[in-house]
Amino acid sequence: WNPRFIANRLAISHHSFGAAADINFFEPLDGPYSPTDPDLLVALYTVGLTSGHLWVNPDPGHFEWFDS
Repeated sequence: WNPRFIANRLAISHHSFGAAADINFFEPLDGPYSPTDPDLLVALYTVGLTSGHLWVNPDPGHFEWFDS
């Protein structure tokens, strides 16, 4: 187990528990394989995942379980 903290917070990251993952995308954020592609986001949402792309500090390649 490798605990890591959420940036600028004292909370342990959801990555530490296997409830989050970052996917590196090399296309532009509006490209065909974008982490903000609406079809991708709907598909992930239907299986219980959310994206960091709408956060105050956006992290479009970050995905995590709702209940984490």
